[in-house]
Amino acid sequence: MKKPMALILVLALAAASMFIFSGCENSAASGGTASAATTVTASATTASSNSIPFTYFYRGFTPVSAGDTKADELLAATGPQIILTGDDWNSFMGIYCPGIPYDVSVDYTTQCLIADIVQGAKPTCVVSEDIQSISVSNGELNIQSGVNTSAGIYGLAIDGVLHYFLNIVIVNKSDLPLDTAPVKSQIYSAQISEISMFLNDVAYNGFVGLNVYTRPEEVNLFTAFYNGAGIGTTGITGWGDQEQKDVLAATGWPGFQNGPLKLKSADIDTFLMKALGIPLSSVINGMTDAGAGGFLYVKKYDAYYAMHGDTNYAPVTVTDCAVNAAGLYAANYFMTDSPGQKYTVTLRKTDGGYQFVSNVED
Repeated sequence: MKKPMALILVLALAAASMFIFSGCENSAASGGTASAATTVTASATTASSNSIPFTYFYRGFTPVSAGDTKADELLAATGPQIILTGDDWNSFMGIYCPGIPYDVSVDYTTQCLIADIVQGAKPTCVVSEDIQSISVSNGELNIQSGVNTSAGIYGLAIDGVLHYFLNIVIVNKSDLPLDTAPVKSQIYSAQISEISMFLNDVAYNGFVGLNVYTRPEEVNLFTAFYNGAGIGTTGITGWGDQEQKDVLAATGWPGFQNGPLKLKSADIDTFLMKALGIPLSSVINGMTDAGAGGFLYVKKYDAYYAMHGDTNYAPVTVTDCAVNAAGLYAANYFMTDSPGQKYTVTLRKTDGGYQFVSNVED
């Protein structure tokens, strides 16, 4: 974006009164003075038995320069958004106030935000709409909204400035069914970049691509650890003569011409707990099983060994991602060197990064 866009909060307390706040900077469209953003709380209307309770957090217009095609495309593409973490919020706000911190008092351990963006029916204006009900039907998030006839406000396109109307409400995570379908959106650009870096990290790249699984227990460990996953050592430097003799005797290898890979059991367990959330003992095809492909275990050193002279590292390109009520991110990607090979990896966000939940071919 050429410059930060103004995020204007319009609070219609009554038909005759209106307060305008700016979260970033003054806008020619606002006609007001910048002030601190204010949290708005209101009672939700229960429209049906499966409606999800919510309280209002924010409602207001967002002006966008008609020439800012990137921002306009992002806003036009968005539908309901589930904002589960502070990172999600910062990514969301990055559309309006890029690079500017915008902290909010939401307890993401028990709450989440749901945002809905309204486009104008006509290119010349958009009217403010209130969210009337939120529900989940067959895993799909449904938001019903309508014009508040007593406090409806119109945002007119003038002097090259377009408008979108934004509603954000607070919902308890426990009220959202865990099977709520991921809500696809281009707003998670920060997550796309972060996930792309994660999947292309040599430590985790072995968990994507041809390593297909529907749950962590099905991971092919030989593929996952073929490049050492950042915890293995390649070559015999530091082994000592006795370890070399013991490994050759245990494996039947004629020598170390290709450079062996060594992984210690304790390191594998620690790594898998971080990457999958389960220990080595929970993986169906263990390190030495035929399904894993060929690691050999030497008890004396409590380590696994494999011989290889190449790499299975394959860069991937993430195209989009989604998030559901359970906090799982589904990222679509293709193999950079083979664009026809497309996959979807599901990840769980953790304090230290992500954990793999599944990786399936499209």
